[in-house]
Amino acid sequence: DPIAWRQRINDAIAKVRTSESPVDREKAAMDLGYSMLWLTQEQTDDAIVTDLISLLDTPDQAVRDGVAGALGTLGRRAKASVAKLRALLAEVDCHGANAGSAEVIREALDRMGATAPPAHCATDAT
Repeated sequence: DPIAWRQRINDAIAKVRTSESPVDREKAAMDLGYSMLWLTQEQTDDAIVTDLISLLDTPDQAVRDGVAGALGTLGRRAKASVAKLRALLAEVDCHGANAGSAEVIREALDRMGATAPPAHCATDAT
């Protein structure tokens, strides 16, 4: 039932925003990726995409990974997130975040039909 999945997505978004527990926020972000699999791109509106993009502002990398994965499941429907995902990719490439985070973001960009820049940091010697 798309309405039930949509409610589950909205509940997970709210939990990411309001939970005091980092573990609960991370679990909710991971649930977003799973829940998004049950909606078609046509059943996902701009409000959900906008809400997901706003969650990328969290400082918690595990949450950002979950949200990036959720956006990736939307494919081209989530193209509005490309600039922010590219900025996050540059951040994880340059600030020593784990390789898993970079891979999640690159995969999300690929699913959107966007080119992910190669791993590069402005401070890299050339």
